[in-house]
Amino acid sequence: MIPARWGTPGRAAASWNRAKNDRRMSASDHTSSAVPSGNWLANQPYLLLSITALCWAGNAIVGRLAAGHIPPVTLSFLRWSLALLVILPFAWKHLARDRGAIRSHLGTMIFLSVIGISAFSTLQYWSLEHTTALNTLLLQSAGPLIVAVWSLVT
Repeated sequence: MIPARWGTPGRAAASWNRAKNDRRMSASDHTSSAVPSGNWLANQPYLLLSITALCWAGNAIVGRLAAGHIPPVTLSFLRWSLALLVILPFAWKHLARDRGAIRSHLGTMIFLSVIGISAFSTLQYWSLEHTTALNTLLLQSAGPLIVAVWSLVT
């Protein structure tokens, strides 16, 4: 039976079929490697992880170079504005598709964005005014370990 909240019959049938066929993947599911995805870059995890590490290191170095010249809040705003402009064309299709889920969790997403993105970047750039990029990167690389330990505590 199709829920009444889906509105028109055409949209309801499409939403029902999409919901029926939308199977979430769990950690125990295995993906088949017999069929290549056709996207070479997506199949290069070590390259992608290396690029990620280089971007984080470059961010700390640029932040250290900008320390004293650009305020930390401005630098954080510029960084995330540039990231938005670069990523938005690739993500727009997915954002439009998932707008219902995004809208239902908007408060949580805004809170996590303020704390995890804005505050972190601003504090990182502020700390780079007082220490070296190496010290900042050492503390930043300890983040996953801190998260793992914290998950055991709580």
